Amino acid sequence: MQRPPAPARATARGPASPHPLIGVRQTGPGLYPVSPLASLASAAPDSSAAQPAPASVAAPVLRLQDVGVGDTQLSLQARPGEIVHLCGGTPVARLRVLAMAAGFCPCGSGRCELLGHDLCALTETERRWLREQHIARVLGCDHLADADSVLAAVALPLVRQGVPLAEARARAELELDALGASALQAQRPEALGPADGRLVLLARALVTRPRLLVLEQPEAGLAPAAVSAVRLGLWSLASAFGTCVLMTSEHPRLLASADRCIDLDRQRPRLRG
Repeated sequence: MQRPPAPARATARGPASPHPLIGVRQTGPGLYPVSPLASLASAAPDSSAAQPAPASVAAPVLRLQDVGVGDTQLSLQARPGEIVHLCGGTPVARLRVLAMAAGFCPCGSGRCELLGHDLCALTETERRWLREQHIARVLGCDHLADADSVLAAVALPLVRQGVPLAEARARAELELDALGASALQAQRPEALGPADGRLVLLARALVTRPRLLVLEQPEAGLAPAAVSAVRLGLWSLASAFGTCVLMTSEHPRLLASADRCIDLDRQRPRLRG
């Protein structure tokens, strides 16, 4: 006699179910996305759909089309496994592009697509779900969550994705160790200095193996050995998990690891009506 299927496990955010941005549960390395359904936007994803992929692995993870940034119109496509360096323009302009890519800042003009979805057409609930499940970032304004320990802070994004607690803690331990920060596991996040805090923020972003990783000056305040560890972590994510990395940096070793550079100063002038 076949064992009956186990019922969906309820969580604090609702029953486990496929998210409207996905439409079906993931049963293998690929998935077939459907149009978002706003009426189901509050449904909580289950762990089986925590790392969905677009229907085609060659499809761009991020697509910006004629997006106004300062005095220029930016168009770019970033595909799975690419490390893209954003340069030129002003620091404010570069940060705006990173914020748009991370789903936090509306594009205003033009079109911004993530995993085939027009971010401006989604509700805030859908954009928040997309950020939690598929985007990781380290921006200058980021801070660590109010957690009892560094280990808990790094594991938290995985728990939100539905990863079992034991697995989340194990992956967080491995990521901290890979960045040379295993000695910080038991410390409280608010007790960390700027360099250690930056390293833990990077560990929190890398551990989720996101579809898109957005980084602002990841080398800021880090020792050379830590920068080398971050560089290796970015390369591993891109090559092994197909993560698309969009970053700004001034460190020669990180710049050398980029597949290409998008220069804001060489984009088309913005037309103003």
